[in-house]
Amino acid sequence: MKIFHKKFVENNQKHSLYKVYDSILIGVSGGMDSMALLHILKTMREITPLTLAICHVHHGLRGKSADLDEIFVRNTASRSGIPFYGTRVDAVKYTKAHGLSPEEGARDLRHSVLEEVRERIGFDCIALAHQADDQAETILMNMARGSGIRGLGGIRPKRDRIIHPLLFASREEILSYTNRCHLSFRDDPTNRNKKFRRNQIRSEILTPLKAIYGSSLIHTIGRSGEHAQEILTFLEQEESKAWASVVREESNTEIVLDIYQFLRYFTSVQKALIEQAIQQLCPDFYNVSNTLFNRLVSLVQSRQSGRWIRINEIVRAAIHNNHLVFYKVLSPIQNQKVWPDSQFDIKEIDKVLILNKLEPGSLYSLKKKESQTEYIDFDKIQKPLHVRSFRPGDWFVPLGMEGKKKLKDYFIDAKIPAYKRQSIPLLVQDRDIICILGYRLDERFKVKSQTRNILKIKLTG
Repeated sequence: MKIFHKKFVENNQKHSLYKVYDSILIGVSGGMDSMALLHILKTMREITPLTLAICHVHHGLRGKSADLDEIFVRNTASRSGIPFYGTRVDAVKYTKAHGLSPEEGARDLRHSVLEEVRERIGFDCIALAHQADDQAETILMNMARGSGIRGLGGIRPKRDRIIHPLLFASREEILSYTNRCHLSFRDDPTNRNKKFRRNQIRSEILTPLKAIYGSSLIHTIGRSGEHAQEILTFLEQEESKAWASVVREESNTEIVLDIYQFLRYFTSVQKALIEQAIQQLCPDFYNVSNTLFNRLVSLVQSRQSGRWIRINEIVRAAIHNNHLVFYKVLSPIQNQKVWPDSQFDIKEIDKVLILNKLEPGSLYSLKKKESQTEYIDFDKIQKPLHVRSFRPGDWFVPLGMEGKKKLKDYFIDAKIPAYKRQSIPLLVQDRDIICILGYRLDERFKVKSQTRNILKIKLTG
């Protein structure tokens, strides 16, 4: 037991997982690994000032068995005098809604709940009980996916607010520790269900390999993961420098990379930049495969503005004016009624439209130029107005011009790429476009010297 404690302390010092006086939220499922983690952190607390709390996530997947897990962990927390935070989630519903595997859906929800609790109670970090066998299984799964250096690194000992203090210990070592400490724990039968990929890797690949090479194979694979993590740390430093050089625009719906700057970097950095861009738009995205990378390189080399490829159901990549653009596929803005002296959520683009009627003769307001704001002649409109997306055949009279102009032609002349057009809101009256919000007003509705009433239009968000 003393040897296990010694290795635990050495591992913590090596990776700087936590420090004296830290507050640690422990993710406790009730299984062997999490109960061992709880016990050893309680032991460490006797010699190192630490504040502990327990969080248990009930995924709603295993009926009565999961209910008993929750009760077991709650009672353990009560006996230990440690604060308990229990949360129930619907992993099945979440998994279906996001198109994830049961394992991925449960993991994402669990991490989300743990971070929400950690932030709410103001703790420093979250401790999870992944151990060396989990690490080996993760690395093998990532190899099977062809995930490259990022996947070969496996589970990091510390990433953001999450720490993994047990990665130094194998499943066998933890079982021995729990037996010596007489620890009770719950058995999860799904860990033996071979319909889950991780269990297949464990039973059909890792177990036969251990029979050939010995149980030390677990640590050998883990050391390989550590070497990959060292390379990855260097790569991420280079990626950070490259990101500042290559990225031209960055938002929650669009990342724009300069092609000329992008091509200056080695392939490994290019892959990292692409992966980061996609992950910022779609956090569930895992890695850039060689096939996807080659398709993107072909896209870049074409320099053909307007050409695009599908990354997944959420993200596309396109060429636009010597830029490689990653963007979210947004739904067209649904037609909705809007009224003066009100505000309206345009949910498709996460913006708010505010309409305010100004007092008669309030021309002074026009002098206060605000971003994303226009003023129109209130008396020339009929109520209600509508907000919607661009439709084929739409036209307007651009401010300062006399003749009609098709919106499609306006977008082309204004160099607004095709992928953005459906997410640009139009303020309309019947078929007449009053304003391309954020871009251009229609000449017919502008404020003139004889205007009596004014409608202020502001797009925010």
